[in-house]
Amino acid sequence: MLRIFFIWITLLLSTAVSAETVYITPALDLHFASWEGENAASTDSYSSDSGMLGLGIMLQKGNLYAGLSIRSGQFSFDSPAPAQDDGSLLTAVDLDRAEFDLVTGYYFWPRVALFVDFKSSSTAWSDSSYKLTNSGLGLGVSAYYPLATGAVYGSVGTIRLTSRRGSKEIGAGTGFSTELGWTAKLSATIRYKIALKSQSQIIDFDLSGEQENRIGSLVVGFSKSFSL
Repeated sequence: MLRIFFIWITLLLSTAVSAETVYITPALDLHFASWEGENAASTDSYSSDSGMLGLGIMLQKGNLYAGLSIRSGQFSFDSPAPAQDDGSLLTAVDLDRAEFDLVTGYYFWPRVALFVDFKSSSTAWSDSSYKLTNSGLGLGVSAYYPLATGAVYGSVGTIRLTSRRGSKEIGAGTGFSTELGWTAKLSATIRYKIALKSQSQIIDFDLSGEQENRIGSLVVGFSKSFSL
């Protein structure tokens, strides 16, 4: 997938001299997030609220686009907390969560695009060396509709995930994500957005069974476009 992404970037930049302009858009997002879920074989649920900082960059030429984004934040859980893949449960723990998305897409219709998304999320337990990673390749659709001085936009996506501890596969599952927001210009090249974003992951661990995690966020973001 990384190779596809860099080939896509090369294609965009190599055609910058043609009639269509290449746009580069870096972005900064603040996520006011809530993480909740249920452990395997347990009626106990857990939840924690925290902020996440997101950085991203998007390249677009005509109907083609490619993007990279990362987000991270720390969530504090009291009792219970998300269990590890073997069922080990800590009563109080801080979890460092990082998310990575690598997207390539194409606008097949004027306001509707289909995209492929390589997604990876990692969770590290702050009081140990334990780190869990869920990653996979997903598909989705996005759309926008101009309204007044801005635009309403949204996206939905689904993904098949593999769970790993280090290089060892420890489970598999599925994920689903949605985003609905509003974006408008602050100036000729600077935009803001306000959005509601949600994602869910259900992982079936080899040792302990299913665990479900859901993260919902209020997102406030800013971006600036440059042209080549």
